[in-house]
Amino acid sequence: MPTLKKSLNIPLSSEELRVLEAARITMLKILAKESESGDHTVLKMEIQHSDGNKEEFLFHGLTIKLLYRLISELDSDKKSFALHPETELTTQKAADFMKVSRPYFVKLLESGEIPFRLVGPRRRVRFSELLIYMEHVERESLRHEGLDELAAKAQKLNMY
Repeated sequence: MPTLKKSLNIPLSSEELRVLEAARITMLKILAKESESGDHTVLKMEIQHSDGNKEEFLFHGLTIKLLYRLISELDSDKKSFALHPETELTTQKAADFMKVSRPYFVKLLESGEIPFRLVGPRRRVRFSELLIYMEHVERESLRHEGLDELAAKAQKLNMY
């Protein structure tokens, strides 16, 4: 079976992407069966290094289900990653994650919208706080859409 030789921090060739997608699909098939089997299943994975040394990993019940979820999220068209909720991000990384400019993000911090802490002169934001803020914004957006829809219906019925 072909293996990937490059670091995943640089773009992969189309051949490497094809190999990665085939491996992802194979892993999903295996893990789907195992994740349904229950908490007593053990999945054994062996990694053979280029120097010939082998390492063995054992995945149990809940870990198999988590691994299945992580791999199913990996898609060559998506950028997927996992961060611990307590991970602290720089203002630039947090702004990049939210797809906003850093100055705009700093204004959100300074206005108290998102909690942060100072490390020397630098601001740090916990990933969990960023997710809470983004969920709040999403809920507000949905609420406004609903209100707009109600107002449009009221206008249509000459109630407004």
